[in-house]
Amino acid sequence: MTNEPARTLLDELEDVLEREREALLTGQMEALVRLAPLKERLLVRMDLLKRADRVSLGRLQKKIERNQILVLGTLEGLRSVSERMKALNRVRSGLAIYDNAGHRRRFVKTSAASVERRV
Repeated sequence: MTNEPARTLLDELEDVLEREREALLTGQMEALVRLAPLKERLLVRMDLLKRADRVSLGRLQKKIERNQILVLGTLEGLRSVSERMKALNRVRSGLAIYDNAGHRRRFVKTSAASVERRV
């Protein structure tokens, strides 16, 4: 690529993608929130450039796809944690079972949980 502004833009976008990857791998959600607008601006500027070579764009495309997989995995993990937290809250509030006739019975917890410590 002979266009210096385009080269700088590609380098900046590549840097943001690397920082995004690191944030995804380490669970730094606040860093992802900060990087999103910057990444969006760089992608818009990138779209305006007509002379980006295919090799550089291919490398960036691979990084974007890699990060997308990480984002999807992060979202799936967050959904899983959310579902687990909901299940734990349901258990804490009481127990629901079915009797021999198939009727649902609910047992509500009446006292605070306590832990017995034996020495």
